[in-house]
Amino acid sequence: MPPFFERKKMSEKKKYILSLLALAVFLSFLAVAIFFSSLKAAIPKNNSIEWPKNVIYFVLLDRFHDGNTLNNYKVDTKNPEAYQGGDIAGLIQKIPYLKELGITAIWLSPVLDNRDLEFFGKYAYHGYWPKNPMSLELEEHFGTWQELTSLAKELKKNDIHLILDIIVNHVGYDSHLVKEKAHWFDQKRNLHGLPCFDHTNKEVRDLLINASLMWIRQLKPAGFRLDAVKHVSKSFWEEYNQKIRDEKSDFFLLAEVCDGNTNTCIEYSKLEFTSIIDYPLYHVALRVMSGKTAEELGDLFFQDRYYSHDARFLGTFLDNHDVDRFLTAMKGDIERFKLGISFLFSIRGIPILYYGTEVGMQGEGDPDNRKMMEFGKNREIREYVKKCIQTRLSSSALTSGIQVHLWQSPCIYAFARVFEDQIAFVVLNNGDASQQVQIPLEALDSFLVNAKYKDTTSLHEATIEGTKLALDIPAKRCLIFLTPSVSGKYAKLFEKCVERTKNPKMVETIFEVTMPTHEAKEVYVIGGSPVLGQWNTQKAAGPMTLVKDNIYQMKFLLPQGSIVKYKYIEKKVNWEGGSDRYIQIPWEKSLKIQDQWRE
Repeated sequence: MPPFFERKKMSEKKKYILSLLALAVFLSFLAVAIFFSSLKAAIPKNNSIEWPKNVIYFVLLDRFHDGNTLNNYKVDTKNPEAYQGGDIAGLIQKIPYLKELGITAIWLSPVLDNRDLEFFGKYAYHGYWPKNPMSLELEEHFGTWQELTSLAKELKKNDIHLILDIIVNHVGYDSHLVKEKAHWFDQKRNLHGLPCFDHTNKEVRDLLINASLMWIRQLKPAGFRLDAVKHVSKSFWEEYNQKIRDEKSDFFLLAEVCDGNTNTCIEYSKLEFTSIIDYPLYHVALRVMSGKTAEELGDLFFQDRYYSHDARFLGTFLDNHDVDRFLTAMKGDIERFKLGISFLFSIRGIPILYYGTEVGMQGEGDPDNRKMMEFGKNREIREYVKKCIQTRLSSSALTSGIQVHLWQSPCIYAFARVFEDQIAFVVLNNGDASQQVQIPLEALDSFLVNAKYKDTTSLHEATIEGTKLALDIPAKRCLIFLTPSVSGKYAKLFEKCVERTKNPKMVETIFEVTMPTHEAKEVYVIGGSPVLGQWNTQKAAGPMTLVKDNIYQMKFLLPQGSIVKYKYIEKKVNWEGGSDRYIQIPWEKSLKIQDQWRE
């Protein structure tokens, strides 16, 4: 072959190889970009509103503000079980108040027409005893469609999202539908005596879904809070959620799963709700803020990885219309109240503020937790809540950051919120005495440099030296330290934290317990982790191996950085004494736990 043609052939071959290399590099960058984009968003499918960047305010309409006395039928302000006069007109008048507080979304209690007469001394002022959830007829105490439309427009004008409370499970006591459409109801089921629909009936399903679609088409809300989700079949919710998404793909669906068991809420997260109201967190937070061991938080937050949707979309709260008001739960202790408020606005999730919590209203259960809103009360508390909201909404780390566990003890809980441009360090002390602490930062690898930071109140200082965050933290305080926001500075760390949450490295962990006698025993380990049986005695791990005298061992592979809550149990019947045990699995090296059986 002549040299010219040989050179030409080699040149074409070289170009071909170079083009393949260029294509490979491009595809690699594209894959990384797509992957990183998915990490950055981590948002339930088709949701255009970044809900973790919002603060939801729950308005129990009758108890908020009376703006139109012409609809005050049978209002009796001396009877806490009667209507008090709050209405749509009153809510419109108070939009500037909510805007100034920093609220970006309103969850509005049901506005459907409810039963007219009292039932065993109680009126349906709360809105949860509807005559017909399949209609769009409004409760006459609350106002007109014209007023409701005006509310939607005014909220939109003020950049506040509207979330309607939707009931698909039941009707009010003695609703006319029970007699007229008896075949619509499940005769074997009721909710506190309320007649419940039969959701296996296609006619019922279609009418309920169509009513929700009509709300969307006529009022254009941003989302629904869905009542009594656990009492309705999962097959109904699968169909309901799909048809709502078909109508409006970015529609917000906030599910009330009233259950303190994390596993139950995780199960419902598989049904493609945008958000689940975080009752497990509520119960743990109540105990921790009142002074019980802060170690419960680490165990709870570790379960976040098992949700089908991003845990940053969980609806977090400290009180609502079904439980004691938070200040009452804290026995009037303002410092513990503030501790909880700071905590609520620093953790992952979408914070939900119950009307009146921002002014320190108190009340022990229904109806005391549903008193008329006390505007102007406790201005100092209101300013504190407002400051916490402002701090959250102005920080990308606090709204969008991945939550990373750092350290815990009976009184201290420390975590970081990591985003691409900023890190927030949060340290909580629920004890009655101040503490000097050094928080290990191994979870954040080598992405930090020695520095000093002021907290968000500018009253306290923390120092990063090597792999420790050192600070003095006062009693009953939650301190937040924010790094300066620098575009992309922590992008690699954010990416690593997300990947570590999804696919944690497994660490060899040996559990060892010394029994009180040399008599042969059948010993198991039980705990919240799936490998430890999730507190189900029939699924407890074991039996452990007798390795020497009265010492028993068992080896596990557990996720790095995880918090394991556990105890020992003999023959799956005889539990050891004392409180639950907690241990943090290291980020890299193996771990051997050595315990003594507690009688």
